[in-house]
Order: sequence, then structure tokens, then C-alpha cells
Amino acid sequence: GVHPDEGRPHWQVLRRSLAQIQQAVQADGSKGLAERIAPVDKVGQILKAWIVSRDPKVQAPGLAVLAVLAQNDYAAKILCQRELLEQLAPLHKHKQHARVVAEIYTGLSSKDGLKAQLAGTEGGLFDITANQMKSKDVAVIRYGLETFQQMCSEREILAQLDEERDPEALLKQLFDFASKDDTDLERNALLAIARLLKLEEYAQKVCTEKNGERLKILVEKAGDDFASRKVPAALAVVNLCEHKELRLQLVRKRAFQLFAEMGQVESLRRDQVNYQRVAAMGIANLSCNYQMRDIASKVGVLDAVAQMLASGSQAVRRHAAKACAELTLHEGNADQLAEGGAIPPLLVMARSGDRGSEAEAARALNNMAISEANQRMILKEGGQSALLYLKASPNL
Repeated sequence: GVHPDEGRPHWQVLRRSLAQIQQAVQADGSKGLAERIAPVDKVGQILKAWIVSRDPKVQAPGLAVLAVLAQNDYAAKILCQRELLEQLAPLHKHKQHARVVAEIYTGLSSKDGLKAQLAGTEGGLFDITANQMKSKDVAVIRYGLETFQQMCSEREILAQLDEERDPEALLKQLFDFASKDDTDLERNALLAIARLLKLEEYAQKVCTEKNGERLKILVEKAGDDFASRKVPAALAVVNLCEHKELRLQLVRKRAFQLFAEMGQVESLRRDQVNYQRVAAMGIANLSCNYQMRDIASKVGVLDAVAQMLASGSQAVRRHAAKACAELTLHEGNADQLAEGGAIPPLLVMARSGDRGSEAEAARALNNMAISEANQRMILKEGGQSALLYLKASPNL
């Protein structure tokens, strides 16, 4: 009889290439994969041929290999070719392949440099994830939701989504997922909500809802002790704090106290490593005027910021310096932070060579230097050499 792949790249070649790359995957997983598949002749064409193959001994195992390849930076770039993605897209509706195709998209969307390419593919990745999130297969829903939230991490892609989806229907679906007794679904739904809340329309819908139920859910989950729930929910509150008109409402919901508590948890535990970074971002967003800075001084925020300035994480220190720069526009806060030991770590950051850290540290030190007592402290800690460094720094 006629072989199902008659007229396409020779079926024996496809099976042979599949066996060759399967061996590489089994040997290394995704580690060292680039070196192993780079020598494979016409690898992009071969991967595409697997996708469109009608040979069951090629297509299904080939897609399983692609799911592993999608985790590897080098291989993911090969998979992100327009033609290959266009061949892959229709298979997300194929019952037999829906799960593995969803896994491939999740792998590809985890790579920051590929998100714009994925968003621009014909058939639209947001349409694909919308279908996946309505699937009857929970594994497909999980992958689809994770892909969706990963794509939403870039603002330009978010803007594209804003034109395509009904905000109310999408928020309803995501809050439904966030209420499920399923850790992965809840975490990815909360991350998706957090990223959407950077958009004014979504933020307004959550905060101006008649009974305030959605905002209440986010605040409650942010106050939880379970890190995979707490961090994404707290990030949602952080992103709501970007919108000026919502800040007072969030302060009334004790957002400052939430961030102060998180800011004092310095942990190497993998699930808690983002507590301080999220806290510093939230404090910086909220400390936008005199009234807010004054409230911050009364609820433990300054102690948390002083602690975060000495963090072992550069990202935490940078966000804490930004929070410090905002808070020190209030003279009382500037004095309290100086007395609390903020000056030495700020001086270290001011000559760190890191653009964001230098600029924010210099801003905070400049605000503190309004007081003569603080000026003396800055000079005593070696501020003169820091000033000379900053004058020559290209980062300011």
C-alpha cells in the first residue's frame, strides 16, 4: 500500500531524524541539546515535516520531542519559525494532540525573546489559548493558562490583547480559575490577573465592582501564608497601585501593611524569594504623595525599606532604593531612614555601576541631604567619594 507520507520528505528520513533527535533528548533532556541537534541537516524543515506527517510513528512521537525542544533556548528559536508555527496551530484543536501542542506553546512562551513572534503568528496565539482555556481536559487548560499569563508579561502584547478580548468575560474566567482547588490553575490565573491589572480598564473593573468582591479576593490571597498564592496576588495589588486614582482605596485595604510584612521576610526558600522584591515595588508605587508617605511612616514601612536596602539581591536593593527615593521626599521619613541605617547601603548602590541602582540611590541621598544632620552622616560614611564617582558616572 501507499505510505501515508507519500510525496513528502522521505518517510525513512523522517523516522531516522526522529530517532536521532529522540536520542539527544533522552541523553540530555534539554541540557546540551543545542550542540546535539545543530549538526542535524535541515533541522527546521525536518521538525515541520514531523508536524504535518500523517505517519503515526512520526507525528505523535515527533510532537512529544518538540515539547521537550521548546524548553531549550536554541531549539525554541528554530521552532518559532513562522511556517512551522502555522503548521502547528491547527493541531491545538485535534483531540489526540491538544495536550502536547499546548505543552509546546507553554515552553515557547516562557522565552522572553520569542513572545513577539508568537503573538504575531497567523491564527493568533490569544485565540489558541482562549480555546485551550475552555477545554474539557484539565491538563490543556493548565498549559493554556500558563501560556496566556506568560504572554501577558510584555506590555506591547498586553495592548494587543486589550483590543481582542472582552475584559469582563476574561476577568470572570480568570477569577473562576483562581478559586479552584488546584495550585497550578490558581497561581497562573492570579499571575494573569496581575498582568492584566497594568491596563487601566481591567484595574478599574476590579476596583469599582459594585460589591468589591474581586478586590477583596486579591487582598485576602495576598495575605495568605501559602507563597504560590501570596506572591501573584500581592503582585496584582502592586500593579493596581500603578493607577493614581486607586491608591487611597488600596491603602484603606491595608496595602502598606501587606508590603511592610512581606518586606521583612528575607528568605532563601525558593517559594519566598520574591517577597521582598514585590514588597519594594508596591511601596514605591504607593508612596506617591505627602499623604501616602506620611501614612507609610506610621505602619512599619520605613523599617522594611531599610532592611531591603541591605538585601543580598540586586533586584530587591534596586526596588528598595526607588521606594526610598519616593519616601524621602517627606523630610521626617528622610531623617528616620537615615537614623535607621539607610545611608551606607545607598552609598554602595550609588557607585555600583548598575544604572537603575545608581539613579535611585542618588535621588534618595539627594532628598536626605536637605537636613544638615543627614549631610554630616553622608560625609561621615564616605559620601564625598560617592559624589565624585556619580559626577563621572554615565548612568546619571
